[in-house]
Amino acid sequence: MFRILLVFVVLLSVPLNVEYYNAFFSIKFSELNFQDIFQLLHHRPGIVSFGRSGLISYAGWGLTLLAAILLALVWQKRDKGAATAASLYQFILDFVRFRLSIGVLFYGVLLLLSLYFPKPAISDLHSQYGQLAPWKIYFLSSAVASAGYIQTIGVFLILGALLVLWNRTVVAGVLILLFVLSNVVLANFAYSIGDHLQASYLFLLALVLLIPELPSLYSLLILRTKTYTEAIQKETNPVFDSIRKGGLLLYVLTALVFVTLAAFGTRSAEWPYDRYEHFSGIAGYYQVHSFKQGEQEFPVSLTDSIRWKDVVFEDGPQLSIRKNHPSHLYDINPAEVWDSGNPNVYLAAGNADRLFYSYTVDKDSIRLVDLVTKEPSYTFQLVQSDSAKILLNGFKQDGTPVTISLTKINKQYLLHKGRRKPIVIN
Repeated sequence: MFRILLVFVVLLSVPLNVEYYNAFFSIKFSELNFQDIFQLLHHRPGIVSFGRSGLISYAGWGLTLLAAILLALVWQKRDKGAATAASLYQFILDFVRFRLSIGVLFYGVLLLLSLYFPKPAISDLHSQYGQLAPWKIYFLSSAVASAGYIQTIGVFLILGALLVLWNRTVVAGVLILLFVLSNVVLANFAYSIGDHLQASYLFLLALVLLIPELPSLYSLLILRTKTYTEAIQKETNPVFDSIRKGGLLLYVLTALVFVTLAAFGTRSAEWPYDRYEHFSGIAGYYQVHSFKQGEQEFPVSLTDSIRWKDVVFEDGPQLSIRKNHPSHLYDINPAEVWDSGNPNVYLAAGNADRLFYSYTVDKDSIRLVDLVTKEPSYTFQLVQSDSAKILLNGFKQDGTPVTISLTKINKQYLLHKGRRKPIVIN
């Protein structure tokens, strides 16, 4: 049974879907960033994949288990002796330890550096709570959590990742990781985060490492008797030893490159948003003072579906527009956002309250492109008469002229005021 389990986790650890290798060969190593390395270990476990959400996504694991049973039977039939079996057993356990360690280490570093939960954008602060997907609420709430909540989880993951690298401390590391990963798996299901397969896979790896130690733990913690752990008798195998040393070297190099890029890389500075040319000093919340489309002037209305209600310019080249009727929810979860290779869409993902656009600058004109569909939508001449007023004069993609005047509202946010001190809102 344990052979089946070992083969099962090894099969889950091998990327077997074409999308993974397409993404791998599309990486520009001259512009390598931490997310590229993270995705190399973020494949969907299983021989085949059945969707990205719900229990049906685990169906591929069932087929993987059947394959593991067949391979374990072949392994048992072709076993050439106790020494070979022990050496292979130790090699697989070492593989599981390294794979678990590097997997949780990456998550721990991202949490410690506040890269996994991006800070709320201005558009998020002007979105109706009920128009946000559950995962978006969870991510935004976690991003603004105080007292180092997320960073503490990151420290525990990093600590557990380092402890499982050594045989003497593997039990302590596994116990730490099981406590943390159990909550991660439950959070993925509760908030539809979409990373449940990866979280369950890492939880399974930790469980596999704990199973051989259960008798000793039972004797120590339940029976409360003096307990001695059996010293592992290393069986020498030149091939496995050389692979093990090469794997350890690869582990160290990969971890160093990832941590360096995550901590000091230019891509991590404003993750997940690109910072190409945009209008500086324009960021903020703007109410629509007047709106004219074609020859028709649209007055302020609570029901009109054409007139814009407000506009938010982000700190980078993105903006969002709010109308009276909420737009269609861009139903994509964080795991799909990171897999897409276009993390900018995180701004629009899970938000049904606003329409999101990126824009490019050409002197005093901007060209709006739908952040999700990548389709051109508007082209405007932007005239900023003063710091509080903007005139947009241009046309839609179909040629319909549009003229919009915006008035900036100097909003103050309690989120940015801090805690445990007097707060004044003007």
